[in-house]
Amino acid sequence: DYLMLSFELSKNEMISFYLVDDKGKLILEYPANRFVQGENDIRLDLNGKMKNGVYFLTVNSFFGRVVKKIIVLDK
Repeated sequence: DYLMLSFELSKNEMISFYLVDDKGKLILEYPANRFVQGENDIRLDLNGKMKNGVYFLTVNSFFGRVVKKIIVLDK
């Protein structure tokens, strides 16, 4: 299992990701890495850690934080 992320940056930036379930349990942590200006794609390997349910993906950068809700159904 994996999660594909695509995002665009206006300049090179350090970005980190983490994924938690609806109870706040950490499912995956991707430490800060430098990503380049423009389009970026990253594959986060989950190794079967996501079952049916609600998850929250947090993306952190120097400029702020974005949280996206992910719903997994019929796994």
